[in-house]
Amino acid sequence: MTLSRNAYGKSRVRLTRVTRHADRHDLKELCIDIQLEGDFAGSYLEGDNSKVVPTDTMKNIVYVLAKKRGVASIENFGEHLAEHFLQTYAQVTSTTVRIAEQPWQRLTLDGRPHPHAFLQSGTEK
Repeated sequence: MTLSRNAYGKSRVRLTRVTRHADRHDLKELCIDIQLEGDFAGSYLEGDNSKVVPTDTMKNIVYVLAKKRGVASIENFGEHLAEHFLQTYAQVTSTTVRIAEQPWQRLTLDGRPHPHAFLQSGTEK
């Protein structure tokens, strides 16, 4: 038996980040998919999961890095996630991170933007 390619990951990690400023709140909602490739053949061929990064760990890393680094730019956040997996786990040789952002718009009250109330602004991502 030959294993030609092995990859796995965590899909649909939902992250809602509220950044609180003195005069307003900012809201960002993301859906993140992570896929890892590398030296995981033992898991498939021998039942040895010692090199597998658990999917709950992937999810928790998303939350920790969002807390530490913020998510001002989804591109930079995705890059930080990919770098983290590549630098932390020697068995990981390739990381794919996909991030979709759900846009929210600030509500308007009496002609002024409300400081902390939002409305989902459409289906685009």
